[in-house]
Amino acid sequence: MLHKWKLTVLILSAFIVLYGVSAAFYGKVVAKDEAYKELSVFIDALRKINDDYVESPDLQKVQDGAMRGLIEALDPYSAFLTKEQLAALEKRKAAGMAGIGVALSKRADLIYVVSTERNGPAEEADCR
Repeated sequence: MLHKWKLTVLILSAFIVLYGVSAAFYGKVVAKDEAYKELSVFIDALRKINDDYVESPDLQKVQDGAMRGLIEALDPYSAFLTKEQLAALEKRKAAGMAGIGVALSKRADLIYVVSTERNGPAEEADCR
């Protein structure tokens, strides 16, 4: 009798664990499907531009514009850098060129100082 009870508990426990794992896996699959549905809007738009635009579009320029719009829509402090802009920034940083040590933001065509780099030239000049 005790052996049957242990076997029943073991089978029931295994079922509960398998159910939990499968539910978690299903949730991830559904979340991925939703992300792909959102992405399909951009794919459809790109296909239309490529097929129906009067002239042959510069697809890299179109992609950069789409990415810029996505990133800048997040908040006023986020910005998109093209591959060239990122490479130039990394080159300056690797050469030890830190600039004046400020983080800037653009809002309504005005430039604001968001923060200064600790012990940087801007902080020493009391830039705010």
